[in-house]
Amino acid sequence: MNVSSLYRVMKVSTIPQNMSDDLYIAAKQVSQEVIVGKDFQIENGLTYLDENSQETTIIMDNHRLVKKPGFEIFAFHIDKLSFYIKNDFIYMMIGREDKTYTFLIGSQ
Repeated sequence: MNVSSLYRVMKVSTIPQNMSDDLYIAAKQVSQEVIVGKDFQIENGLTYLDENSQETTIIMDNHRLVKKPGFEIFAFHIDKLSFYIKNDFIYMMIGREDKTYTFLIGSQ
């Protein structure tokens, strides 16, 4: 390996990654869960009936975005989580550090 190819590898490996990429992936995963749901309620998270009519909740637990029952983790290191419904669309807001991200995750 010569010096110029080593320099290229080091240059590429030092490019900072976007620290919110995992939130976009989590929002897509939550959206895939919610798309088959019905009877949505927003209290301490988002509660709905899944395709098997089992009550499912998406909440923040110990700075993680999780789905219960069971314990499927969608994202780590979140500071705030809220849901709201506007014009029959369901939105999820996630706060991390000093930024807030809003995602459209489904409809009623």
